[in-house]
Amino acid sequence: MPIPVTCQCGYKVNAPDQYAGQQVPCPTCNQPLQIPHPQPSPIDSDLQEMLGDAGITAVTPGGIRCPNCMGSVPAGGIICMECGFNVTSGELMGIDSQKDTREFGGAVYTQRSYGNKQLDKAAQDMEVELFEGDKSNSPTPYWVWLFIFLNVISFGMGLALFSLTYFSLSGETIRIALYQGQAFSSLGEDANLDNYHLVVSETDLSSEPGKSSANTDEMGMDFSIAIAPGTYCTVSDEQNGYSYIVPVSGQNNQESGWIPTMAVIPMKASQIKMLKNGGNFDAPANLRPISDNADYAFYSGLGTYTAIQFWLGVIFYAIAHVSIAIWSFKDQMVHALLATLVPVYNIVWCFMRWKYVGGYGIMAILGLLMIIGSLIASLFVPELLPTVAGSADIR
Repeated sequence: MPIPVTCQCGYKVNAPDQYAGQQVPCPTCNQPLQIPHPQPSPIDSDLQEMLGDAGITAVTPGGIRCPNCMGSVPAGGIICMECGFNVTSGELMGIDSQKDTREFGGAVYTQRSYGNKQLDKAAQDMEVELFEGDKSNSPTPYWVWLFIFLNVISFGMGLALFSLTYFSLSGETIRIALYQGQAFSSLGEDANLDNYHLVVSETDLSSEPGKSSANTDEMGMDFSIAIAPGTYCTVSDEQNGYSYIVPVSGQNNQESGWIPTMAVIPMKASQIKMLKNGGNFDAPANLRPISDNADYAFYSGLGTYTAIQFWLGVIFYAIAHVSIAIWSFKDQMVHALLATLVPVYNIVWCFMRWKYVGGYGIMAILGLLMIIGSLIASLFVPELLPTVAGSADIR
């Protein structure tokens, strides 16, 4: 299609379309005459929409289709903006300098060079954005809420046990198992302390390993022999859920017999040593039993908190380790094996890949802090005596 051109000297000519975009001398004044590109004629919008629905894209008038991707190359253009194909040389731009780089997460970035540093940087940024997306407005990770939840659980249970123990000890029905501890004062230093037990609730003695029948007289008076809570004893036999107890000498209760096993608990050697030193105020404080209600309740709650915190920390760290191991297999195999098998390396690897899995590294550190912190706190919890159901009055 001829292209109408007018020179500044007034000369008019219809230039052939092959001269589009070129400069030629004016035949009249010999000044440079710029031949413009032909203006595209408007396309009916309804027709354009129908062609788009059919998968047909319009080509700029005077342009061509890219042989590589069938995209539109404008008139006078030689580079397809869709794929970078050079229609003049028949090659993709930068194909010689293209290198596929495997990044973390399995993404393969082409890092193709377009001959311009700014253009190359923009193309690489677009690729990264396509693979990784925008994480600036990401929600709070699940492990943050899990960490808060687990710590609330451990602290809440410790506080609950402290409260229950304190208010129970302030009543008349539960006492710390201390008031007959002098029965162990005569034990030698080399005495075996492994078979001592404590009766923790009042129960009837029977001559057989079973429930005893009521022993009443003609007046209906009950003469059954009862063993009082707080009685220290040894257990010589167990049958049918019953234990045969022999009380330690020097106590108010000296009757032997069968009682339900659930009414008697074993004592630790460290607790027996505390009872031996109970009246010796020259002994170190950690060897003397704690009899103050508030202190006893506090250490009971602290001990429960540290125990629960330790195991919840183990669970929290295990979840972090499994998550890190799964993500590590998206990286090079050597990193995957080290992050899976070496507990310390998994945190190091997370910081090496901070942009992608840094949060799991923090999660693992928090889990270790829960474990280590609970172990350190447990060092300040002294050995405690059990409590018994019943008053301190011994019949």
